[in-house]
Amino acid sequence: MYDTRKKAIILPILDPPGDICTTLAHELIHHCQFTCHTNSCKSLCEYWLSPEEVDEVDLQVPYNLRPYEIEAYSKDRNLCSRIRNYKEFKEFEDIIMEASNKVREWIAYFMLVHKQH
Repeated sequence: MYDTRKKAIILPILDPPGDICTTLAHELIHHCQFTCHTNSCKSLCEYWLSPEEVDEVDLQVPYNLRPYEIEAYSKDRNLCSRIRNYKEFKEFEDIIMEASNKVREWIAYFMLVHKQH
């Protein structure tokens, strides 16, 4: 998820790593769309909006027909494959997997403990 007001990306850490990469790439494209309004960003995004414009489009256009979503979905897998070339991403992926596994353990423990009561 991309927060246009805070310019923040929120990743779902319980998703499999491949999904995290695609989600990260998708949201980075949105970041480009909502922050970079020059031709220097054209290789990553060509559709630019302000947060106010996003709000207006969101009210009027179904999700799958929003131009910025169409662009992000059409480019996210390619960007993900480029992201995977960075060794730092592998380290990031390992950290996310470790955190995800820990969260799953806590959820399982919590469910077990509360089922007994």
